[in-house]
Amino acid sequence: MIKKRMIRLAAAGLSVVLFTGIVSVSYAHPGRTDSKGGHTCRTNCEKWGLEYGEYHYHNGKSSSSSSSSSSSSASSSKNKNNVGTQVKPKKPDQANGIKPNAIAIQLYLNKEKIGLKNTAVQYDGQLMLPLTEMLQILKVPYSVKDRKVFVQSKDGQIGIPTKNNSKRMTKNGNEVVLATPIIQYDGRVMVTLQVLRMLNDHQFDYKKSDKALYIISP
Repeated sequence: MIKKRMIRLAAAGLSVVLFTGIVSVSYAHPGRTDSKGGHTCRTNCEKWGLEYGEYHYHNGKSSSSSSSSSSSSASSSKNKNNVGTQVKPKKPDQANGIKPNAIAIQLYLNKEKIGLKNTAVQYDGQLMLPLTEMLQILKVPYSVKDRKVFVQSKDGQIGIPTKNNSKRMTKNGNEVVLATPIIQYDGRVMVTLQVLRMLNDHQFDYKKSDKALYIISP
């Protein structure tokens, strides 16, 4: 009698287990589980209330583990978003967005046409010319030391930095702030007419519409 009762109890327990398994399978979504009893959702994720690529368990793993996994996943997603925001290139401001453009000009010294070996450029609305070549054309003595070009003018020594985007030069020991910085183009130091006018008594007249620069010696 006792043996029959034990058999019945065992059969009833097995039925409960089988029913639970069938229900679990019925409400589970497609996909095999890994050794931890979970897997990553790849199919019909929204239907099961999951996100695509979300890892979850099917073996009744404790809610604390699932919560930790979700928290870790959310934190990872947040970090990824933060990284994406940080590396997103910023819009260049006006100064950094300006680029020099080569420009072909006609150069006249005392009405005699002179050919430039190195091209002039248009930068920030200003005509810029190769410094050392212009000094040679104007026959102005100069020397180079410590990344600066030095010229002796009637007002004293002038120091012109060769570093790109320099806005400060010296005149007779005093600092002079330039409206347009000194730049480098194709390995050449380029300066504006503002700088050239400080070096000597030559007169400079740039006709922008004609793209012609007229220079008159003192």
